[in-house]
Amino acid sequence: GATMADSGSAKDKTSAREASQLADIDKYVEDEGVDKSKAQEALSSIQDDHQKELEAKIQREKELAKVKVSKTNVEFLVKEMEMTKDAAERQLKIHKDDVVLAVRELLAS
Repeated sequence: GATMADSGSAKDKTSAREASQLADIDKYVEDEGVDKSKAQEALSSIQDDHQKELEAKIQREKELAKVKVSKTNVEFLVKEMEMTKDAAERQLKIHKDDVVLAVRELLAS
């Protein structure tokens, strides 16, 4: 039959899946007699890595936000590469307003 997770939103599905994974880990810990503190350490190490990635991403966005790009370069990309103004600005910021590099990467991808 259908479980509750099937009828819920994607968010419910994710948390249901996480809950079931956590339950599996608990069961494994009990069955195998794994040292709970080691399992806990592994889990928090994964969370730390995730947190660091997130912080690095936020830092990168802050750096990108500081980069000034010329309006003409943005308009050029919007027109020539048929992209949104936001996408064009981001692409230019990544390449420090070097329109040639930005176009090269867009053509390569």
